Amino acid sequence: MTDATGSRLQAVVEAAQGRGERVVVVMAATTRTASLDAFARALDFPAWFGRNLDALADCLCERAPSDGGALHVVWADAGRLDEADPDGARGIRAVLRDVAKEHPTLHVTVLAGQ
Repeated sequence: MTDATGSRLQAVVEAAQGRGERVVVVMAATTRTASLDAFARALDFPAWFGRNLDALADCLCERAPSDGGALHVVWADAGRLDEADPDGARGIRAVLRDVAKEHPTLHVTVLAGQ
């Protein structure tokens, strides 16, 4: 991660925390599977997480707060996956977008980085 990316990440995290949101940063990897694993670790997905896009959507929906709070997921350095696996990156972005639309308490920021 470059200094510029780190500054953007810090700004996003601080802004979300300033709004009272719980923030989870997920670092992208160079494969879709490794990126999905990063989501699973960062968000403490259950053991049944299937390491696919449908399972990502299901687990994100389960993590969306229902108690009036908000969760802000920051997918950082996503450009790594864009370069290595554009289809995988598009798939994850689509899931993040769709789940965020469905759950107003789940906010998502994607930082391309590099």
